[in-house]
Amino acid sequence: LWIGSIESFVGPLRSLVNSVRWSISFVGQDR
Repeated sequence: LWIGSIESFVGPLRSLVNSVRWSISFVGQDR
């Protein structure tokens, strides 16, 4: 049952990591 809670936690975490990676790559291109 705890796998469901982990999935619901990994979902937003993964999207957050995606946005952070995008902003990092965007700043890297800006230099």
